[in-house]
Amino acid sequence: MEENIVIVKCGAEVGTAFYISRNYLLTAYHVICDYAHSHNNYLLSKTSKTDYSIEKEWEEYDLALIKVEDREGSVLKSV
Repeated sequence: MEENIVIVKCGAEVGTAFYISRNYLLTAYHVICDYAHSHNNYLLSKTSKTDYSIEKEWEEYDLALIKVEDREGSVLKSV
């Protein structure tokens, strides 16, 4: 399960996100709300540092969908 959880860095904010598929993660909106104004945005796992983009935001539910171009490894591990 730990392989599916990463640290999200967005400017001064730090939070967590979890993979819901190979290239998509869910996180809290408040963690990435300054994404457009920050140049220090990345995901950090035990083995890599990865750039990401915001695919969709639901501010009213405090949720955001993050997209990565290529996740290290090929299989989403089951919980």
